[in-house]
Amino acid sequence: MKTPMTILLCLLTSIIFSQEKNEDFLIEKGLWSIEGEFSINSINSDYPNDTGNIAREDFNFNIAPKVGYIISDNLILGLGIGYSYLKTEFENENSNDLNINDSKTNSIEFFPYIKKFFPVSKKLALHLQGETRFTFRKNTFINYYNDERVNNSELLFIGIRPGISYNMSKNILLQANVGSLGYQHASSEVDNVETEKSNSFGFNFNTSNLTFGLTILL
Repeated sequence: MKTPMTILLCLLTSIIFSQEKNEDFLIEKGLWSIEGEFSINSINSDYPNDTGNIAREDFNFNIAPKVGYIISDNLILGLGIGYSYLKTEFENENSNDLNINDSKTNSIEFFPYIKKFFPVSKKLALHLQGETRFTFRKNTFINYYNDERVNNSELLFIGIRPGISYNMSKNILLQANVGSLGYQHASSEVDNVETEKSNSFGFNFNTSNLTFGLTILL
C-alpha cells in the first residue's frame, strides 16, 4: 500500500513543478482512440483449520475494449465494454470426508468515460479517467449441501480511476491503471429472491487492482 502511494505522490509533485515546461506529451484533438485493458490472476492458498486442511484456488480473467474520440488536446471521451470471469474452488479436507465447493462468476459491464492526460515529460503522463460503470453479474455456486444456487447482482459505479501512460510511439500508448475513488451501489438476489442492497463511497488503491492496456490512435 505505501509503495504505490509514494509513487503517485512523487508523480503528482513532478506535475506541479514541471507541467509549465513539459507540454510535449500530446494527444491531438480530432483523433480516434482504440484501447484495451487486460488482466489475469491465479492464486492458490492452503491453510489448516480445527479439523483438517482447507485449499483454495482462484482464477480471474478480465478484458475491456474501449473506443474514444479526442474532443480536445489530451482529453478523450469514449465508451467501454468489459467482460470478466472468476472461478473459485474450495477443498475442505477433514478426518471424516472431503467437501468441494465451486463458484463461477461471469460479468458484463458498460462504461462511458472521459480521460484527461497530465504531461510529466515528452513520453510520460499521468491520467485520470472519470466514468459511470454499469455491471451485471451472474454467480453460480455449489453450497455445502451440494445444491447449485444462482446469485444475480447489479452494480453501479461513479468515480475516477488514476493511471500512468507511456508514449511508446507516435500512435501507441502503454497504460497502467491502479485503484479507484468513487461511489458504488450494489444489489443482489439469490434464486430470484432479493438478498442485499448496499451503498459505499471510498478510495481503493492497491496492486490487486492493477490493469495494463494499450491505446492506438487513429
